[in-house]
Order: sequence, then structure tokens, then C-alpha cells
Amino acid sequence: MLNAVSEEWLRCDLSIVTPDNFGRRAKNTVKPLIDRDGRYDALPDTLPLKQPDKGTVTYLIHEFILHAGARPRWCRPG
Repeated sequence: MLNAVSEEWLRCDLSIVTPDNFGRRAKNTVKPLIDRDGRYDALPDTLPLKQPDKGTVTYLIHEFILHAGARPRWCRPG
């Protein structure tokens, strides 16, 4: 992964991935620079929206509350 930001604040991310990993993407999320094998044309236009995983959300909420309560008194707001 290579990231760059231009003076005009244009962000560019360069990812080099295996063909199997690339196949899990959609055309609206990537723009190929070099595609000698035509893999971009085989991608779907978009991917279906995913629903949040209830277990992951619950875990993140609990972790946030745990760490927010564990902060020293001097760095808590108010």
C-alpha cells in the first residue's frame, strides 16, 4: 500500500493485491492503472451493501465505554 496526497489535497492510494483479493472489489471502488489481464472488466459495477455485524458493534461499544471510563481523571472532560 502506498498513499500520496497532492498539494491540491487529491489523495491517491496504490495497492498491489493478489488476483483473489482483487476479485472481491467492484468497479466503483477502484481505478486500474495497469490491467494487462482485463481483470477490471470482470468486476461487478457495485457490491451489495453489507449490514453491520451486531456482535462487532456491541464489542466496539463495550470497549469504548471500558476505555473511556479507564482514563485518568485529569484527561476527562469537565
